Amino acid sequence: MANGKIAGSAGPSQKPEKNLQGLVLPVLSQPEQPEEVQELYRIVVDKGREAMGWYSRNMAIRKTWGQRLRMLAIFLTALASVTPILVQLLPNEQAYQKWGLLASVFAVMGATCVGLDNYFGASSGWMRYVSAYQEINSKLEALQFGWARLALMSPTMPKEQRLTAVLDLLQAFIIDVNATVRQETQDWMAEFKGHLAVLEQRMDAQRTALAAAPSAAYGAIKVQVDGSDNLRDSRWRVVLGTGKEIEGTGSSIGVATTLGPGLLSLRLEALLKDGRPLVTEDVTIIKAGEVTLHVFQVH
Repeated sequence: MANGKIAGSAGPSQKPEKNLQGLVLPVLSQPEQPEEVQELYRIVVDKGREAMGWYSRNMAIRKTWGQRLRMLAIFLTALASVTPILVQLLPNEQAYQKWGLLASVFAVMGATCVGLDNYFGASSGWMRYVSAYQEINSKLEALQFGWARLALMSPTMPKEQRLTAVLDLLQAFIIDVNATVRQETQDWMAEFKGHLAVLEQRMDAQRTALAAAPSAAYGAIKVQVDGSDNLRDSRWRVVLGTGKEIEGTGSSIGVATTLGPGLLSLRLEALLKDGRPLVTEDVTIIKAGEVTLHVFQVH
């Protein structure tokens, strides 16, 4: 502002700004300086404000996405922690016990939110932009005070000394702003490369873990029917609570894999030799990483 007030200062009827604004000093004219030099000063100041404006706009975007991703990660992590407890409060049935697997889903989704935040640099980018904005703002305020100081001293200074002092002041500001932007960009590049390396390491670790134990979170069941001689053609079928079916003949063993841990209902269906239907139901427990053997008795 040309009136010399601090930009963003709130009067009695003004709404305060969400963020602190930079100090804007009145531009002191220097009649002793050529008009081209004063125009150069205005261009340099605009350059600094342009850089501050870019960081201000983009740090607001980064802050919004960083907060959203982090809050979502916290919420999903909380769900992952409380889901097993809630499942224990439900009836001890296979249909409800399978809901416990949602804890793993919520945990993965929460970790994904954190990974996206790190990969795209939402939170870290916001912090970098805040730091760069404050640094450029500090340099711009120093430039304005330096210009005001030269305006007071210029009447007593030789012309060449005045021009040299002004150009040194403006050049130093431009160099400092460019150095700040360059440093922020280099920090982003180093951060991005680091996140890529971490991401590749995690993916390799996950691939190794999956190859070593692809079914560690699941169980399996073997089903056998004793007394199958009493069945027509010795044929039988077992329907699991998950909807899977196992068919067999005689004393052969049927197998079903990738079953979630917990209680599992089984129903044996067959025809007796005299043509009467045989239906027998039972319940067994499936344990992760183990194979359960269940034997039906037919008399």
